[in-house]
Amino acid sequence: MNLPHARTFPELLDEMTQRLPLHPFITDHGRTLSYSQFKTEFKMVAKGLHALGVRRGDQVAILMGNQIFPAPA
Repeated sequence: MNLPHARTFPELLDEMTQRLPLHPFITDHGRTLSYSQFKTEFKMVAKGLHALGVRRGDQVAILMGNQIFPAPA
């Protein structure tokens, strides 16, 4: 596989999602997210932060456990 050309995490996620949409990205306690599924989760978090007023250049700290987000209900 060729090395990615992306320079930022969002660009890398886009590139890898195009290359390997169904390939596992992360696994935790029996739950696995593909690149495509993770990108969907990532965009939901980004939209939520934007709705809260976070804009480009703002600094955000995230305090959470080392695990996948809880499964959707």
